[in-house]
Amino acid sequence: MYSALVTGSSGYIGSHLVKELKDFKVTELHHKDKIIPHDYDYIFHCAGLNNRVDLTFRELYEANVELTIDILINFKPKEKFIFVATSDDQFKNNYAFTKNWAEQFVLFYGGENNISVLSVRLPKVTDKNIDKIVKDLIELAKTDIKNQIIQLIWFQLTQELIYRLGITLFYLLNRNTIKSILIISSII
Repeated sequence: MYSALVTGSSGYIGSHLVKELKDFKVTELHHKDKIIPHDYDYIFHCAGLNNRVDLTFRELYEANVELTIDILINFKPKEKFIFVATSDDQFKNNYAFTKNWAEQFVLFYGGENNISVLSVRLPKVTDKNIDKIVKDLIELAKTDIKNQIIQLIWFQLTQELIYRLGITLFYLLNRNTIKSILIISSII
């Protein structure tokens, strides 16, 4: 049985993730817990502060950047470190800026220290797509994909549109015009 650390496990995404990690021995790390180094197979870093109006840049920086650095340095995953990122434009607001900053650190640190890392940029998370997003996070953790940014896109599409989109992506991927990986999660 694999072990997994889930940070932000009392938050919306983290709590749903913990429920789905049925085949894992899960350790939850809440915002008030002390960081105690330990080896885990997988680390799902869901912790962070979102873009509330009352938060200062310093508060966002501490929660989104400094916490990410602490987690990655103190916990060395045996398999993969999965960083839950944002798909917001990095200059849109302080939240997006700090999440992007943390993402860049994760990719750099992973590459420099031979740690398999994955940054997964999520779409807007809602009650309609949370279960699918969580399942995608778990599936991505199990893949050989590493040191990449993955952009999850969630649409409610018809079968015909999914087929056409798949053909278009296949054509573009075979022409080497897409450098990053695109995953389309859909509900029909």
